[in-house]
Amino acid sequence: MLVTVMSILLAYHFLVTRDFVRMGHPVQFGNDRIARIREYALSQKKYDVVFAGSSWMQGITSRFIPRNWFDLCLGGGSALEGCNVMLAANKFPKVLMVEASDRLDAHPHFHPVEEALSPCTIALIKLSPIFDLSYQPSSVLFGQLNMKFFGWLPATHTVRSIRRHYLVWKRNKEPLSIEDKARVRQGAIALRRRLKRIRKKQNVDIIILEIPRDKAIQNTKYVSEVNKILKSELSAREFYWFKPEGNNWDTVDGAHFTKDTAKVLARLVEAELVKHGVTSSGK
Repeated sequence: MLVTVMSILLAYHFLVTRDFVRMGHPVQFGNDRIARIREYALSQKKYDVVFAGSSWMQGITSRFIPRNWFDLCLGGGSALEGCNVMLAANKFPKVLMVEASDRLDAHPHFHPVEEALSPCTIALIKLSPIFDLSYQPSSVLFGQLNMKFFGWLPATHTVRSIRRHYLVWKRNKEPLSIEDKARVRQGAIALRRRLKRIRKKQNVDIIILEIPRDKAIQNTKYVSEVNKILKSELSAREFYWFKPEGNNWDTVDGAHFTKDTAKVLARLVEAELVKHGVTSSGK
């Protein structure tokens, strides 16, 4: 059985994602993510607003999406990938809101639309209930191993709390390294190129959301340096920037917002979009 499962996983990664399974580093881009890309690529709707970002922004936008807006924020991905999906599908909204953060390098090597629409992906999801999870196939195996051998780990909320304290401590203590600066700049340059292509395609109104940070690190040198690099490459002369008012943003793990914070941010984002002339056709 194990040989069969491993063979399926390796075949999938080789044929569809064109990437090898890395032991200890599962590709946690789930079926929900694949379904989201497929829905956008195949839908006949003309969306007024599309959001492109990572799970950070998804935690905000998923709480108020009306029918004529689309949440193309992808867990484990970035605004870069959302832009890739739009360009590949040749389908663009009136307004595009993109997440500006240091997660811009977080995107898969394979083509997201090709993977989402691949017959291999659809067949694998339908093959067995064990693959019908919020993870890519390789993660199923690693997840099962973790449950079997590391079941003593604390509850998820405890792990998140530990992670938050670690990230807050690290970000307060360490400024951006030379390598991190180069990484953020390269991601911002790549995003700028995609945004220009999108605007050239259909004159899309582009809003860049300066992603809020955990209240403990909002005003740190680390965050300041990240935003400085992003704003130098994604100039306000070319793109409209939106920064939510306030600094009291709570997160569960140093990055992802609590339910209450997400609701407040969602209202601010929606109000900003209304200023840009878009309307809601209901949720």
